[in-house]
Amino acid sequence: MGESRTFGLDVLRALAIGSVLLSHLRTAFWGPNVYASVAGFLGVELFFVLSGFLIGGLLMDILADDLGMQAWWIFLVRRWMRTLPLYFVWLLVLLAVAPWLSAASSPPPDQGLWRYFFLQQNLAWPMTDSWFPVSWSLMVEEWFYLLFATALMCAAAFARPRFALWGTCILFLVLPFIARWASGVPQHLDVEREIRTVVVFRLDAIAYGVVAVWCYRNRRALCERFAEPALLLGAGLVALANAGPHLWPGLNASALWSSSSFCLTSLGFALCFPAAMRWHAPLPGWSGRMIGWISLRSYGIYIVHLTLLEAARQGIVHARMPAWPCIALACLGIVVVSELSYRWLELPVLARRPRQFGRPRSAPGLIV
Repeated sequence: MGESRTFGLDVLRALAIGSVLLSHLRTAFWGPNVYASVAGFLGVELFFVLSGFLIGGLLMDILADDLGMQAWWIFLVRRWMRTLPLYFVWLLVLLAVAPWLSAASSPPPDQGLWRYFFLQQNLAWPMTDSWFPVSWSLMVEEWFYLLFATALMCAAAFARPRFALWGTCILFLVLPFIARWASGVPQHLDVEREIRTVVVFRLDAIAYGVVAVWCYRNRRALCERFAEPALLLGAGLVALANAGPHLWPGLNASALWSSSSFCLTSLGFALCFPAAMRWHAPLPGWSGRMIGWISLRSYGIYIVHLTLLEAARQGIVHARMPAWPCIALACLGIVVVSELSYRWLELPVLARRPRQFGRPRSAPGLIV
């Protein structure tokens, strides 16, 4: 694609998708446990902050060139062309294979199915847990692209670019936090279903990545100087956010803590990016190539993996097929389908995206 790459960002992307994949693999075949749940949660949260880091840098370039209606529209079209083709293709695949999967994997009734086609399955309400569950995080991304870019464009019409960007970031950091806090105490909620996977409560996760890239671009010397301490602090915040309720059980009853723990996780990951940006050269040999391969195909892996794992589980439970061959076949299927998706769907669509800028620009890492 002609873009310069930062290997540290490839590592973060591979780490994120690896955490999600291992979590769902454990849950599908051996049942859930606390470690699998935490790994899956952290993988998705890292995806959010990484997305904000990459998209934030692009929006800053657009803002510097004058974020007008045409630039705003091209930005959205490019984002839609990056994410929606595979989403809709897999949506149709799920509808086609539903008769061969379990009742729990059947599509929702007609009154709920239409929401998936209009990207509204979890906009301000819980989605159907059992059908295309991984799509919840994609909806957070899609609505963030639309709402954040639109708010930024409107703010830039009345304020200087720097103030427009910071005003928009503050808006997206504060409002979801207040919404989560105002939702009530955790004992009266299914936090996973009613808070964590609902779009309006989660837009701040990506905004932390936007703040991180602004700090890196505008205070680069400071970020690089304190990259290691920031990495340690970030890891500590992530650990605190997820271990806090186990160390102090009373936190489970606090709406303030329940809302703040998401912030601590996102902030913790954001603090890790200066260290990641210092890792330019890939690892030698097969390990570096594997990380690069996983990073480039991580979106396809994320979209398709749970369906293939569920199909293998059905073969074990209902058809009484041997477990390990089914698991191995599911993992091989994830590799093959994500590779085919990348080569025959994602890359051809990416090649047809309209150009955002009049001249090519390099991005610090991944295809965006």
